[in-house]
Order: sequence, then C-alpha cells, then structure tokens
Amino acid sequence: MSEQENILKLKAMIEASDNIVFFGGAGVSTESGI
Repeated sequence: MSEQENILKLKAMIEASDNIVFFGGAGVSTESGI
C-alpha cells in the first residue's frame, strides 16, 4: 500500500469518527516515518 493510500484511509477514518484519539508516541512516529 502506498503512502498516499494510507493518508486517504486515515483521512476517511478521522472523518467517520466522532471521537479522535491520537497516539503520538515514539514508536508510532518512527513507524510512520514522521
């Protein structure tokens, strides 16, 4: 799956959710390439 597809999927999940919880720990950031 391309990075573009991941972004679109994430965007759809955020738009569909009423309660957003963002986990920005070191492991998440590293895996995401941030």
